[in-house]
Amino acid sequence: MPLVEEWGPAAEGVDIDGIVVSEGTRDAAGRLNALRTARGLPPLEIIEVPHLLAEDGLPLSASRIRAGVVDTEGQRQ
Repeated sequence: MPLVEEWGPAAEGVDIDGIVVSEGTRDAAGRLNALRTARGLPPLEIIEVPHLLAEDGLPLSASRIRAGVVDTEGQRQ
């Protein structure tokens, strides 16, 4: 589903309680919570998880999988 705005449904969803982030996206979650607060919504619980590393030692990511660099298991293609 394409995102219409930068934050998607997390910016306005009243039935959303938390957001899962990595170290690299934690600051963005803080900005999202500021936006939610400005809109009169409660902030989301921020749950930070470590990156899962691929075989090459770099973070496994959807963009690297789509580019064909690694597969969904983190193995080189």
